[in-house]
Amino acid sequence: MLVLDFVILYLMCKNLGERMRTRNRKPFWFQVMLVTFWFAGEIGGGTLGFIFEVICSGRAHVEPTSAILGALVGAVLGGVASFFVVHVILERQPAPGFPVLPAQELVPR
Repeated sequence: MLVLDFVILYLMCKNLGERMRTRNRKPFWFQVMLVTFWFAGEIGGGTLGFIFEVICSGRAHVEPTSAILGALVGAVLGGVASFFVVHVILERQPAPGFPVLPAQELVPR
């Protein structure tokens, strides 16, 4: 499953880089954020899935299915969160090199 993670992360980083370059931005740190969010979500989701399974079953030795599903959900949520952060940043800040006029100069007198 780890190889599949790398393939999906490669494709997502490539897509994120293309989005950033179309807005004249450097994508490296945003791609680092994507990878970090992905693995943090995977670890956190797996941990929560395992804890959930232990609490629900009442046994200390459980099957890892809930942990695996939790890890998958956490990884997807981490990837979606990073794309959401990038979308908000791109929409809020103008691309470098383009002048931004204050609002009062846009209204005719």
